[in-house]
Amino acid sequence: MSVESLAGQMRTAARALLTGLDGGQRELAARPFGDDAARRWLEYRPRSRPGDLVRELLDALGPQGRSAAVVAGQPPADIRTATSPRASQQITPLGAPAAGLRPAARALLAQLVALYLDRLPAELAAREAARLDGSDLHFAWEGPLTPGARHYYRVQGDDLLIEYDTTADGNHAHTVLRRPRGDFGDDVLAAHYAREHP
Repeated sequence: MSVESLAGQMRTAARALLTGLDGGQRELAARPFGDDAARRWLEYRPRSRPGDLVRELLDALGPQGRSAAVVAGQPPADIRTATSPRASQQITPLGAPAAGLRPAARALLAQLVALYLDRLPAELAAREAARLDGSDLHFAWEGPLTPGARHYYRVQGDDLLIEYDTTADGNHAHTVLRRPRGDFGDDVLAAHYAREHP
């Protein structure tokens, strides 16, 4: 059995379990996404990769925006929330607020968020996009700005956290999409009992 088919079977089983526990009202939990950049680049290019889009965003920020967005000269060893069952409501420093960005940079930030939401089932992606419409987002970058160098970025908003980092060789990326107030650290079964069996 291939890794891809095993991963697909695990996602299907997890969706079935969560759908059964929450009465069919699927909520966004932590969604990890791995990315072997070199392999994907050589095999196919289905849509803009996060790395391409974030580079456009960095350019569009201009010097002042980049100064606000770059919060550390070195990236962390892994995404900030790692495998924590609960993500912090905010990771500080927040970085550059979307409200203070140039229009082109704001549009690219919105495209970056949409790229992550598009990985969700269509109904859930639309619901999350509507929930986030007009919300106050922040973009933060850690690491050198040199293309190909190991780096990390995050997008934070109201109950939203997107994280991306590259590994030491820069060829493999870790990404995660989370709702800090309701991700996999919550006890779904306890919430079901409280709601359905008071």
